[in-house]
Amino acid sequence: MYVKDGREVPIGPFGGDLASLVADTPAAAMHARKSHTQLAIGVPTYLTGVAGVIVGIAALSGPVGWVVIGIGAVTAGSGLGFMGSGLTHAVDAVNINNDAAPNSIGCPVTGQQHAVAPNARPGNGGNAINAP
Repeated sequence: MYVKDGREVPIGPFGGDLASLVADTPAAAMHARKSHTQLAIGVPTYLTGVAGVIVGIAALSGPVGWVVIGIGAVTAGSGLGFMGSGLTHAVDAVNINNDAAPNSIGCPVTGQQHAVAPNARPGNGGNAINAP
C-alpha cells in the first residue's frame, strides 16, 4: 500500500499505478515504470514455471519429466528474479520520491505540520539520528 494525500493506494503487479503517484519526481517515475514492467513479466513467468514443475512431477515420467521439471524450475527462477527486481524498483521509486519531498510533513490525521530536524541531511528522510 502507498499512502498519498491521506488515501491508501494498492501497488504491485495486480493493482495501482505507482508511476502516477510519484510522477512529480522523474527519477522515481522511471523506477516505478521499470517496476511495473518487471512485475508484469515476472509474475506470469513464475506461475508458468511452477505449472511446468507440477506437470513434470505429476504427469510425466522418465527423462521427459525431468526435462520439463528442469525447464519449469529455470522459468520459475527467472520469474522470481524479475519479481524481486520489480519489488526493489518499487521501493526505490517510493524512497526517491520521499527524499525529494519538502522538509516538512503533514500528519494525515490532524494535518499539523511537523518540522524536520535542523541538522538532518537531505536523503535520510529528515532523520537526525544518522546526521553528523
